[in-house]
Amino acid sequence: MKIVFIAAGQGSRLSSITNGMPKTLVQVFDKPLINHLLQNCINAGIKDAVIVTGHNESMIREHLSYNTSDINIEFIYNKNWKLENGVSVLAAKDAIPNGEDLLLSMSDHYYDPELLEMVVKTSLNDNIASVGLDFNI
Repeated sequence: MKIVFIAAGQGSRLSSITNGMPKTLVQVFDKPLINHLLQNCINAGIKDAVIVTGHNESMIREHLSYNTSDINIEFIYNKNWKLENGVSVLAAKDAIPNGEDLLLSMSDHYYDPELLEMVVKTSLNDNIASVGLDFNI
């Protein structure tokens, strides 16, 4: 199972806070948001992540080049990052083997590790997709 993180957008709505830095690198508690999300993956037993980049991709790559965690990270650059998020999802299609389960997450959404663990454990026997929602906002 792989997880695809969408991290391509400019994050213009938060530009007064991010000052051009990708939202996924914003500090949440004690570390950048993407580090929390990757740790959630490790806790849930996910070994492979695809991160679709776009705007300021070099900042994300540089930050994660120091990643020494137990997760393999593949980067995919979406040259059409100014378009909707669905275009970034499509940019990752070749990184997902046909028939393999995949998880999709925005890289700027914080969620508890338990939510990801529940989604991973959910059976898709009779379903095409499962959506994890955190009602504890």
